[in-house]
Amino acid sequence: MSFLESIGLDLFTVIAQIFNFLLLFWIFKRFLGDTISTSIEERRNLVKKLKNADVEYLEILDKAKIEAEDIISHAKKHSESILYEGETLAKEHSKTILKEGEQKAKAILLQAEKEAKKLEESLTNNWTDSLKRTSKMLVKKILGSDEKLQDKYLDTLISDLKK
Repeated sequence: MSFLESIGLDLFTVIAQIFNFLLLFWIFKRFLGDTISTSIEERRNLVKKLKNADVEYLEILDKAKIEAEDIISHAKKHSESILYEGETLAKEHSKTILKEGEQKAKAILLQAEKEAKKLEESLTNNWTDSLKRTSKMLVKKILGSDEKLQDKYLDTLISDLKK
């Protein structure tokens, strides 16, 4: 005991202090220990959840990026296919327009050829009629009043001209 007395401590005081400490520890544990340990456990669980949430957030973010890239890729493919369809339709439309134009041009050309043939036939008929009248007049003057001879001469003349 002399050691405790040499440093200025009384054995009774040391034992009283140890008893007080144990009593306070027991009171603390009895009334506040469960609440504090529950709070500590809740905080630990919360920290774990936050760590898991961070991991989940990163996973969801990665999935969202992949999904966004897929959507963008799909949209690009879709726009390219629409563009290709538009170009194809435009080409088909231009071909159709060209065919219609060619058909109209052919129809106009055929109509012009028909009109030219009609005009040529009309001119030929007019010329033939005029030639007949002129020839008849000349033949009348030359051959006189014999109509059979005149007609025979004119037919021969016309057949020679047609050859």
